[in-house]
Amino acid sequence: MGEITRQKLSRIFDMIWKEADKILAEWNPCQINKEMGTCMAGCYYACRNNAGFKNLIEFDKYVRDNSFCCDGCPHLGPEGCTVQALSCRLWLCDAARKYNPTAFEKLTILRRHMNKWCLGSFRAPKKAAINYAMNVLNNKSNNWVLTGIKNPE
Repeated sequence: MGEITRQKLSRIFDMIWKEADKILAEWNPCQINKEMGTCMAGCYYACRNNAGFKNLIEFDKYVRDNSFCCDGCPHLGPEGCTVQALSCRLWLCDAARKYNPTAFEKLTILRRHMNKWCLGSFRAPKKAAINYAMNVLNNKSNNWVLTGIKNPE
């Protein structure tokens, strides 16, 4: 891997992010509807469970209450994510995976690169992900994490 620096990890992070942007723009697997405030998952699960709704108001409330996989995240703002969280960018829910398996396959390849460089901290902004990766990749005592060997401690 050569010497691991913050600059190198930042460039790798940015390359993966840009590729993910291209895939998401081309395939639009999440089907985000800004007017309704929903994505594929909210609509998919609401429609799949439609028989249990008494009326359209109940159906609409379900869709709005179950709209995004990132609901509850501290980084979610009115226009979407407010940070570059790579693990989130490369993740798709079951509904989006089924809707667009090609996008899922392409994102899976990027996830492998993210994992190789330990940049996949859950919901972590770029700086935090790079800090974590630096600690893991440069700390010889933590190499068991990368190799899959059990922690000797």
